[in-house]
Amino acid sequence: MSFWYTDGDLFWGHSILVRYDKEGQPIEASING
Repeated sequence: MSFWYTDGDLFWGHSILVRYDKEGQPIEASING
């Protein structure tokens, strides 16, 4: 039961997507922009 988190582009100037597993450990991350 994973979910996606994005912080938008407010701080880094990039859209950062990180997928977490059910224990809250990051599985993968993609940085766009």
